[in-house]
This record gives sequence, C-alpha cells and structure tokens, in this order.
Amino acid sequence: MHRLITLAMPVLMAGGCDDTDFHGHEPAEISECATGDYCGAQSIFEAHCISCHSTGGAAGGLDLETDAHSALVDVESAGNPGVLRVNPGDAEGSLLFRKASATQADDEGGAMPPGSEGLGQGDLDLLRAWIEAGATDMCEGEPDTGHDTGSGS
Repeated sequence: MHRLITLAMPVLMAGGCDDTDFHGHEPAEISECATGDYCGAQSIFEAHCISCHSTGGAAGGLDLETDAHSALVDVESAGNPGVLRVNPGDAEGSLLFRKASATQADDEGGAMPPGSEGLGQGDLDLLRAWIEAGATDMCEGEPDTGHDTGSGS
C-alpha cells in the first residue's frame, strides 16, 4: 500500500502516526510514534530529498516522490552497480544510510542532501531504525497487506 506524496499538500495536521498524517511534518514531530516504520522514513524523504529526487527532476534516476519504497529497497544504485540503495536489516550496508550519514566510500559520491554533512542525528536514527527493522512499506498501526517488501531484480 504505497503513498503518493504531494508537494503542495498543506501542513494542517498534527499529532498521531498513521498513513496519512506524516505529509509535511518535520521528522522530530513524528519521531515518538514512527521509530522503525515507513512513515518516519518517508517524512525524511519528503523533508530532505524530494526537492531533487521527484517525478519532475529525478536526480540520478531516483524518484522518491512516486514510490520511494520500491525505488530504494533491494534496488541497486544506478551510479554504483552491485551496491543496494537500501539493504533491509543492514543500515551500514545501505548506500542511502551511508550517504545520509556522510560515511560513504570515496567512490560512492557525495553526502546527501548535497552541500551538507549528511542528515541530523534524529533523522539518522529514524532511517537506521527503519532499515534495521526490515525497511518495510508499513506504518505503525497499518494492517499487514502481505505486500512483498522487495522489488526484485
């Protein structure tokens, strides 16, 4: 059950953690209820990544606006063949996490977001928890649809 992110959605909601109210929230606002779930990760993508990685401008061929989960999990990096963008259960083995934490290898490109030293510690903790928990596409409290979390190759 994937979510389409709309950049124009107003920030009108506050509170809970379901599959509709993470849009536009800063990660710190949802960190208490989103640790390890997809809503927390998606809020980070929306806040820090979609300006470059969207349907209108998918830098590096990475569109995080349409279906971030399918674009990231168990998918090889376009610029680093053989390296997974997100390796479920292994944050350090995930290029996304290494680039977000500015710990990537010299041949893996720059830190993300560009011009930064990576994301803040709170965002990194959410990303790590999501990846280590298996990088599913589920949000806390959402029923299990039996969706395969991998996109295959």
